[in-house]
Amino acid sequence: MTQMMQTLYGLAFLAIGSLKIWLHTGSEEVLSLPLCSGKSVTLSASAASGFEPAHCWSCYVFAAGLIMVLVAAANAGGLRRAMPDCPPVPDGMD
Repeated sequence: MTQMMQTLYGLAFLAIGSLKIWLHTGSEEVLSLPLCSGKSVTLSASAASGFEPAHCWSCYVFAAGLIMVLVAAANAGGLRRAMPDCPPVPDGMD
């Protein structure tokens, strides 16, 4: 994977994870879970702290995107440091 593609995938993961976290935390305060018997159970999500309602797969997607972007940035910096500027060629040595 090229460095540019890694950065683009990482940014896409960051955007998708952020959007899902925002949608998930802004959802209804009451969860209705259907049961096999045809009944449903209603659970209140307001009693939970801020972390539990926001924790779903989006946390992992956001973290993976952040890691991908940071690794791409670190690799870009490492490549620049590994390739020093070439000294000028003296006259007559073309």
